[in-house]
Amino acid sequence: MKTSSQVIILSLIFIICVAPTIYIYFEHASIEKDAYYESLSKANEYKATKQLGEAILFFGIAFGYLLTSIAMLLRPNNEIPYLIILVGTVAIIIVYYMRIYGIPIPFTDIIIRDITTDWRDVVTKICQQILVIPVAILFAMRKQI
Repeated sequence: MKTSSQVIILSLIFIICVAPTIYIYFEHASIEKDAYYESLSKANEYKATKQLGEAILFFGIAFGYLLTSIAMLLRPNNEIPYLIILVGTVAIIIVYYMRIYGIPIPFTDIIIRDITTDWRDVVTKICQQILVIPVAILFAMRKQI
């Protein structure tokens, strides 16, 4: 009985952290997509390519969190969604900090360098750093679920 209440609490903590992360990534992707079209209309292809790259990245992250979160909650004994979330979150955080030095866009000579931070960056990084804790614990407990 104690294990099931622990799983429920950990799952709620995970949902509380992953929900805003997913929403903000979708919103940020939409903003970058709109900026892409605006840059194209101004014939600024360099900036448009950067914005398209960011939009694709943010949509991919949002869909990845959405699909793996659903899989993790529906199939708690399957280890793959846990591993994807844990490894993927660490990779996302590394890419986030790499942007200061530059992230190359594949198949172009464009490098995205960005040292600005807004509220979206802060919220997603806080949530991501918190959500790995319940995911790691649930991953360790999955045989008991």
